[in-house]
Amino acid sequence: ALQREAADRVAIGIIPAGSGNTWAFDLGLEDAKDAARVVAAGDTVAVDVMAISSVGEPERVREYALNIAGYGMPAAVLTQANALRWLGSAQYELAGLLLILSGQTGYGARLTIEQADGSVTSRELGDFSFAQAQVNMHMGKKVPFAPGACMDDGLIDLVLVQRSGGADILRANALARSGAHVELPFVEVVRCKSYTLTPQRLPSGLEPSLNLDGELSGAAPFQAACVPGALDVFASRLNTQVRDSSSEVEPQLVLSLLRLLGQDRD
Repeated sequence: ALQREAADRVAIGIIPAGSGNTWAFDLGLEDAKDAARVVAAGDTVAVDVMAISSVGEPERVREYALNIAGYGMPAAVLTQANALRWLGSAQYELAGLLLILSGQTGYGARLTIEQADGSVTSRELGDFSFAQAQVNMHMGKKVPFAPGACMDDGLIDLVLVQRSGGADILRANALARSGAHVELPFVEVVRCKSYTLTPQRLPSGLEPSLNLDGELSGAAPFQAACVPGALDVFASRLNTQVRDSSSEVEPQLVLSLLRLLGQDRD
C-alpha cells in the first residue's frame, strides 16, 4: 500500500488474530470481534510509519516499518532466536541470555538526528546495547518500550540503552514492562523526525543487522525517517495507555535476582 501514490492508497483493516497483536493493541483493537466492528463502521485514522533508507539515498526507500526499527541487541536477539524456534515463546529470553553470557552486547555508532524543530545534531554512542525506534508505544509481548510514543504525532521515539553490561540490560528490560526503564540514567528517549545510524564497533562475530517489525531486514548504516499520516487504518481510537505487566513472574524474578546479587543500583 505504501508504494502507491497517496491518492491511490486504501485503508487497511487489522484483525488481531496472532500471538502478539501489539500494533493492533495500540490501534485500540482489543480482539477480532472489536476489529471487525470497526471495519464495518468505516472509521479510520491516519498513522505514521518509518521509511528505512540506505545512507546517502534517503529518497530511495528500502523498507517501511510500522512498529520498530531496532539495531544492536534487538537485531542480535532476533538472529539468535531464529535458531531456537523449537523453544516457543521462550526463545527470545534465552537468546538474550546467551548473548549476555558470551559478552556480545556492546556496540559503538555515530548518530545523526533531525530534531523535531528541524535542527540536525550528531553524536557518538560509545557503548550501547539498544538503539530502537518506534512510532507506537508497545513492542513484542505488549511491552511499552517507547511509553511516550504516539502513532499520529509525526515523530519517531528513539530509545537508547547506553550501557552494555548484562545487569544493566536485564534491569532495563524488566523495568520496561511498565515503561519505568526510561527513568534509568543510562536510558534516553530522543523524539525526532529522522535519524541516521552508522556502526563504528560491533561485538565479535555479529553483523550490523536491523530488526524491522520483528524481521531481520537489511543492515546499518541506515536512515529511519517518520512519514506522518502515511497509512490509513480502520480504527476508532488510538490506545494512549501504557500496559503494565511488571507484576508478572518474569520481570519480578529478574529484579529479585539482581537485588540478590547486589546489581540493582544504577
